[in-house]
Amino acid sequence: MSSPNSAPSPRTEGNSAASIKSHHDQHLIHAKHKKRLFRISLFTFILLEVGYIVLAAVCLARPVPLRIPLDLSDSEVKGGFTVVVVVWQTLAIVSGAYMANDVYEEEPGATKPNHHTRLTVTAVVDFIDHRVTHLIRGRATKTFILAFLASISFFALNSLAPGAISAATTLIDSPITLPIGRLLSHATADDTQEVFTAQGRANLILRLEMIEHSPFGFNLESNMLTAVPRVDLASFNGTIEYNSDVVEFHHDCHWEAPQFFNTSGDGVIVSAADQQWFGATVGTGPINLGSSVGPLSLTTFPIMEAVGTSAFIFSGGNTSIPITQSNPPTPFAIDLGSLPTTFSASGAGVDIKSNSLYAPLSSVLICDASPEISGGRIRITNDGTLKVIASGQTPIGNIPRSAANLIFTNAFQVALLETETLAKVNAVNNVASIMFMANSSTVDWNTARNIRPLDLPSINKNMDTFMLSAAKAYIDGYRKNGTSVIVEFDSETVSAMGQKEELALSTSEGIFISTIVVFAIVTVLLLLLLFLRRLEKDRELETPESPRGGECEKLDYQ
Repeated sequence: MSSPNSAPSPRTEGNSAASIKSHHDQHLIHAKHKKRLFRISLFTFILLEVGYIVLAAVCLARPVPLRIPLDLSDSEVKGGFTVVVVVWQTLAIVSGAYMANDVYEEEPGATKPNHHTRLTVTAVVDFIDHRVTHLIRGRATKTFILAFLASISFFALNSLAPGAISAATTLIDSPITLPIGRLLSHATADDTQEVFTAQGRANLILRLEMIEHSPFGFNLESNMLTAVPRVDLASFNGTIEYNSDVVEFHHDCHWEAPQFFNTSGDGVIVSAADQQWFGATVGTGPINLGSSVGPLSLTTFPIMEAVGTSAFIFSGGNTSIPITQSNPPTPFAIDLGSLPTTFSASGAGVDIKSNSLYAPLSSVLICDASPEISGGRIRITNDGTLKVIASGQTPIGNIPRSAANLIFTNAFQVALLETETLAKVNAVNNVASIMFMANSSTVDWNTARNIRPLDLPSINKNMDTFMLSAAKAYIDGYRKNGTSVIVEFDSETVSAMGQKEELALSTSEGIFISTIVVFAIVTVLLLLLLFLRRLEKDRELETPESPRGGECEKLDYQ
């Protein structure tokens, strides 16, 4: 029997060293196993969340239709997708939270004995409260702090991510064919009914929109004309997009003093802007004095198709040329004093057949629309809005320049010539008054005196606005034969992109962005946590019993 003070036998020392070595090897194997699990859990979390984010990005760019080949109702499909999303996020978060849970288990003083036998609300609250208390008391390690922040981020991610993608009935793009108007591009002296029909219709639309302030047809984009479809706005949802030529115009007007020429058969010809125009008259006998504003018309249809210019004659006086027949002499309604004018002792004015009025001074307003035609992309919505979403491309060819010029030279022919019912003295109708004259909202043309035309910038702006309204008579393919009440539409069918309601996956942009931010935060926290855990395990492996061995084990762990 050995004494208490006797030295340990070599066999005892060997067994002790072997036991320490065995325990150290087991600890090393356990550490490597955990390290592998940490990496697998982190990789699984990132893979699942990145996949979810990619799906959300695809659905954000364009909703993805849910065309499931099963006889399921929309509510059943929505419910099924909700379950899929919840399971998806649960798997991702459980994988990502594995490392944080391991930190909680190994944190000194952070693990509280479980007094609850069931998972209840009280147990969950107590679980969270204990970790918050541990953190506040300043006992937490760096890994615990990172794990706690990651857990909070997981709660946020679990709340946000499932709401990023949802299954709902939405509008999905669907290819369709669309009939759009074919514009009148050619007219002859033998067949003028289409031209005159469009002029009369332009007058009706102008008065409806600009006088009565009641919209007609599509709400066109400023200074843009294009061929439009004849569709019932209530018959489609969302938007329709199609390709068409686009005519961009900006009127530039100036004043000229006209020259009048009497012809034997064609009446009076007005020479202005290097063109010859009809529509004026010169007094030849007893005349009715008065001011007038009216349209001039180019002499032939080929010229109308080649020139995008319109002209209007203004007749009146100035402060030194009053109406001498009245007693005492009174000023003319229109004062042309500051404009380039032509004096005619016999008087000149707008040709209104038997009701023509004559005045000694005349001036012609020349307006060039300067149309530019290019290919474009059009979008219309069922609220009546038409928007040119692309232009400046190679012309498609559905709007020839001749068609555009016929609009600009003819759109106001009837609208400015039609006299008002109660007009007695002067031939300035409501359309002309608003387009060209100052104080149009208050002037009474039966008693008006010395009313001057607007400045040219204001006239240019009004010409653009009124042309946008009058052109609606031309761009939808409207056709009518003579006095027939039967209306037809000359149209061509083009490929278009419409929309239809369909069950699809769509992404909420705000929640999507928030999910990405939280995912990035969680990923950074987990990577930092993995790095700190590796440092801690390295220090644990450097045991006092075998520093060299610990150093070798450290290299093996890494």
